[in-house]
Amino acid sequence: LISFITPLQGYLPEDEIKIFTHTFEALEPGGTILIIDFMLQEDKTGPLDPALMNLQMIRNGRYTGRVNTGADFEDFLTSAGFKDVDYWWLLPHQLGVITAKKSS
Repeated sequence: LISFITPLQGYLPEDEIKIFTHTFEALEPGGTILIIDFMLQEDKTGPLDPALMNLQMIRNGRYTGRVNTGADFEDFLTSAGFKDVDYWWLLPHQLGVITAKKSS
């Protein structure tokens, strides 16, 4: 298991794919990646909390102005080679959980 409990929206999509590719290479076959992060609804209209948190971090010069949806994470992870991507809300409309597997 490799986990990321961090705001990955601080990275551009191509950088997230690189991070996930390195993670994929480091995992044993059958291993899992676990991500807990702020997440937007699929239509990117909310929720407000992740968007406002990201705006605060932009103000501090740290983030890119993006917050990922579950589908964004799925695209990045499958681009890196992961399978069986799943995502759901940990805290409704704030934090998401994303998991994926490296094939055995």
